[in-house]
Amino acid sequence: MSSGQCAVFGVFQRQTQVDLLRTAHCPLHTDKAERLYLQPSILAKRGSILLFVAFILFYFYGLGQLPFIGPDEPRYAQVAREMFLRRDWITPTLGGYLWFEKPALLYWMAMAAFKLFGASEWAARSASAISGLLTVAAVYWIGRRTERSEAISDLKSEISNQPNLESEISNEAHLNSEISNQPSLKSEISSETHLNAEISNETYLKSEVSKQRNLKSEISSRPYGSLGFWSAFVAGTSGGLIAFSRALSFDILVTMTIAWALAFFFSAELEVDRKSQRRLLAAFYFAMGLSLLAKGLVGFVIPFGVIGAYYTLRGRAPARKILSSIAWGIPLSLAVAAVWYGPMFWKHGILFFDEFIIKHHFERYATNKYHHPGPVYYYLVVLPILALPWSALLIDGLLKARKAFWKGSDDPVSRLQTFTLAWILLPLVFFSFSSSKLPGYILPVLPAVALLAGSRLAQLHRGAKDNLPIITTGALGLIGAIAVLILAKQSGTISVRAALTISAISATAGVLALLLRRRRQAAAILIGTATFAIVVVALQSVAPGIFDAESSRRLIQLADERGYASATVFGLHRDDRSPEFYAAGRVVYGEDHEPVMYDGIRHLVSESHQRRKTVLCLVPVGDLDTLGQAESIQIDVIANNGRTAIVAVTPL
Repeated sequence: MSSGQCAVFGVFQRQTQVDLLRTAHCPLHTDKAERLYLQPSILAKRGSILLFVAFILFYFYGLGQLPFIGPDEPRYAQVAREMFLRRDWITPTLGGYLWFEKPALLYWMAMAAFKLFGASEWAARSASAISGLLTVAAVYWIGRRTERSEAISDLKSEISNQPNLESEISNEAHLNSEISNQPSLKSEISSETHLNAEISNETYLKSEVSKQRNLKSEISSRPYGSLGFWSAFVAGTSGGLIAFSRALSFDILVTMTIAWALAFFFSAELEVDRKSQRRLLAAFYFAMGLSLLAKGLVGFVIPFGVIGAYYTLRGRAPARKILSSIAWGIPLSLAVAAVWYGPMFWKHGILFFDEFIIKHHFERYATNKYHHPGPVYYYLVVLPILALPWSALLIDGLLKARKAFWKGSDDPVSRLQTFTLAWILLPLVFFSFSSSKLPGYILPVLPAVALLAGSRLAQLHRGAKDNLPIITTGALGLIGAIAVLILAKQSGTISVRAALTISAISATAGVLALLLRRRRQAAAILIGTATFAIVVVALQSVAPGIFDAESSRRLIQLADERGYASATVFGLHRDDRSPEFYAAGRVVYGEDHEPVMYDGIRHLVSESHQRRKTVLCLVPVGDLDTLGQAESIQIDVIANNGRTAIVAVTPL
């Protein structure tokens, strides 16, 4: 071989090695290997896009179909509407009275929706749907960042195992300069036919190219991106996230902000580039500030508690760069939160501090003042229910995370498992000792549940020989089918047709998951799709009857149609505050600035005589006969929902 041909041979060999890493979609050079990044395949990208499109359509489907129910949802909507009508972005009010129970971020989102779409159930709940989707996006993002770091580690390992390859890649700039300065060499390289002939005559060169192709094939075949995809899939199809994303709730909002805060922090923990790490930490503190605006001090307690638990589990102190960020990061968080807290303290001073901080933070946690008691094991029961249909994968993921923790593994995926373990345990312990318990309090744990379960699905997707999680999940589908039939028979609130349809979907998914236990990704997609189908059927066939019985929307609409549109509404019930939204401005409030509750027939008669005009009353159906016997009033029973009747009471 001539000297020129030898040069061509050397340049081609080096360029082949350089191109290998280019085809893996990672930027050179190896002295900055931390910036290497393996993009997912085109198929994986399309799969992720289709997944999020499906989630968007599903999460916004039917948001305005059902009325507000419960004590909280209608009140939150009314507070946002009153602020919107007054064009006041600072002071929350309910019924015209100051209402300092929650911070303003959810109200702002609802107000923006009211501006665009008008004041309605759909507009108000769109804030929660957006929060749910952003939570899924945070889960996907942290999974992708972890896979990115894992890919970097694998590539660095491949490079370190091939010293010649590392040396050749590091001299890429020199090679380019050499080629550009030698026209004859460029000419020889461009002579593709001659070069191919030379390659075919050189056994050594063919062997080297074959090795590099094998390495390229090995790297490109690894399923990078699967952790992000499967974790997002689990998050978006989890029953708890779906339920809270369809109701106006502060819990889903703070779940979203905490999820992004911890996602930014963990990404900063994995990041080696200082500028990128600083940007991620700034985003972490910014999201912490939003968490303060989302639900108050818990927006600080949970993220810092999780981070502290994470380093405790690892037995290591935070890096100096992360510790030093506290000096500027906490002021950044406080500055973000100050856009609302500052004006509130300025306008309302000690009244705001006492009502918002003392009563709705410390007293809510330390006492049962708000009547939400629960045993210490309450959330051990609630969490698996919120995680359905992925409860089996949650338990399996916890066991695997525990093993990774005890082994002391330091690869990115093992560190993520330890992080999610801390993310689950800290809020679980913290809220278990609270005197006031509600299912929504533990909702910020669900992103960690999705990451653990998604990690297990990703491992199964890569060929791990463990069918038990899918088998158990399929069995849960069969158990759920039986449970629905039993519930329908005992409660009477679910029609036979709806119960059979839901049971058929659940049972079919369970059976097919068992049959497809070796094709685990197909079984998982089937289970998630069945969850969507069950929710759609429930929205159409089950929820309307339940919601109509729990809400006064239809009753008030019928009363308005009968000519009582301006009548005062009196006698609310503690578990139904929907009149505060649907009869806004007409509800009777007491001296404590709370709606006057129904307290028996005598109270009702006295109120009507005191006002000397017709009032609308919400009366339990069982009290109608007694009310009809009262001699000093005239009643007009307008309608009932099987539980409560709306009655026009006129004093005689």
